[in-house]
Amino acid sequence: MRNKNIEIVLLGSLLAGCTVGPDYKRPEFYDTQKLSSALKLNTQTPKSISAEWYHRFQDQTLNDLVKTALSNAPSVNQAVHKLRAARYSLNQGEFQSFPMFDINGGYNYDKSSKEAGYGIDQDYYQLGMDASWEIDIWGANRRNTEVLRATFKAAGANLDNVKLVLIAEIISDYLNLRTNQEQLKLAQKTLAYRQEVFDLVKRQYDNGLTDFISLQQAQYSVDTAKVLIPQYQMAIENYKTALSVLTGILPDDFPAEINTPTTNLAAVAPQYDLSELKMVPIEVIRSRPDVKISEENLIAQNAAIGQAVANLYPNVSLNGFIGWQAGELSHLINSQTSTYSYSPLIKLPFFHWNQLTNAVKAQKETKQEYLYAYQISILNAIKELRDALIGLEEEQKQNASYRQEVQSMDDVLQSTLAKYENGLINFSEVLTAEQNLLQAQTELLGNHNNLYQQLIAFYKAAGGGLETSWPSALKD
Repeated sequence: MRNKNIEIVLLGSLLAGCTVGPDYKRPEFYDTQKLSSALKLNTQTPKSISAEWYHRFQDQTLNDLVKTALSNAPSVNQAVHKLRAARYSLNQGEFQSFPMFDINGGYNYDKSSKEAGYGIDQDYYQLGMDASWEIDIWGANRRNTEVLRATFKAAGANLDNVKLVLIAEIISDYLNLRTNQEQLKLAQKTLAYRQEVFDLVKRQYDNGLTDFISLQQAQYSVDTAKVLIPQYQMAIENYKTALSVLTGILPDDFPAEINTPTTNLAAVAPQYDLSELKMVPIEVIRSRPDVKISEENLIAQNAAIGQAVANLYPNVSLNGFIGWQAGELSHLINSQTSTYSYSPLIKLPFFHWNQLTNAVKAQKETKQEYLYAYQISILNAIKELRDALIGLEEEQKQNASYRQEVQSMDDVLQSTLAKYENGLINFSEVLTAEQNLLQAQTELLGNHNNLYQQLIAFYKAAGGGLETSWPSALKD
């Protein structure tokens, strides 16, 4: 009988290489060549993206903010610990298929009741090792390891995604901050200019050379300029607060350069080569952190089907003990008190078979959910990259028109003001020309900001070069 039990265990060991359930195969929703064509990418000479793509803006304050945020931001630190927890769960899961050994020692004293017919004092000592082994015949534990490994990789991709979103948001808020600072500077310059014009009109009014209406219009233009200034100041403080949340730095602890920049990158349009940007390899779509998260979730769910299928088959386990047992401590460890035992166990699902088969069906349906979630993530990635490229192209076309409009409106204002000083036109025409110039200058600054925002959107859509940055976070 003992030999038969051993044969059962050995047979189970031989079968332990079997893994039931479907193996993962990446679904190919869209042809790579068609994707490249739809995005109008140059696949002949692909060019990878640097993880420090924002350095091209040549703004050291921005670079320092991003660097600080990547090491200090609460969202990044939270994602790092989530990744490390997933690693330890994976390490733990990889040992499930191995036998478990526990050393135990114990003492028991028993004094029986005299009413039972006898009164005996008995000592009992035991020292040995317990062993238990659930033989992974059908691969349930191996599928669980696949789930944990995919969860671990998804946590790594999540860290990259947190970094990517964080960098994009910091740069976006920083550009909005700089844009509002430039608009504040423009509003202050406009106020000073309108004050000079008001002084001119006031002198003319005092000398009887113009009417009261012109004086009131000049005063109105000064007042409207004053109203703009606190609006921009409030926006500046709001963006500083937003940067504080993103970087983990209190607003008052920002470097002085935040408030008084030597140069303002928002004052000029960003320089970029659209044809060079279109050299991004199409692989960035599937290697984007958010897309990788979706795929790893799909991989984990695929393995979960195998776990559910394995539960339909017999479960084989082995428990055993080896050690010493004696009535006296001094006699515990010797050849006469040694003992061992083993007990193979086979369990076959029977009355709850229908429950287990439905569990398999449920896991398969859940996989389909993750499959379409993965498809949606790819479609969103394609949309974002396409929208960013189109946006850059269109905003670039508008930039030349905006610059020409500013120059034209400035020429009109100078000509109109000269005519007014010579008494040839009413002041209302000066006011209109000045307002048109301010609007043109504001629109140009808005165009600069739009160009920057589209560049940020492009690099974010292209994955930001962060697809393999997370392994460094595992260094203790």
